[in-house]
Amino acid sequence: MKKIGIVIDNITKGAGTERAVINLSNMLCQSQKYIVFIFSLFSFETEELYYIANSKINIIHLNLRKEKNKIYQFYTYLKIVSILKRLLNTYCIDTVLGTGTMINSLITFLPKKNKKIGCEHMGFNSCPFLSKIARRLCYHKL
Repeated sequence: MKKIGIVIDNITKGAGTERAVINLSNMLCQSQKYIVFIFSLFSFETEELYYIANSKINIIHLNLRKEKNKIYQFYTYLKIVSILKRLLNTYCIDTVLGTGTMINSLITFLPKKNKKIGCEHMGFNSCPFLSKIARRLCYHKL
């Protein structure tokens, strides 16, 4: 069985990206061809999911804090890449799916052996200027 890791900001929110990730994860689990891991960056085990997830989905809360200070944000992004590298190795993840510009850009720094897919649940041109720069620099690696 293939192992897929989906990286998301916070899987406990009740928004469109979270619903899309839960729906995709549920369908992949039901096919019985995949083992699904959701890596939720900015959520905690104590938080409940807004959407109903198949019990076979492995949800891993990374318990990180979202920083407002740009210097701390940069440090957090470096930390996320390091944590994800370790988790991909630990769980032998074959494919990583990012959800959003920041996460998609970060997963381009993961090992080449992992297939990387970028996914966005928003209008392509409706992102901030820095996100457009990140796309230009990183998306060709997805």
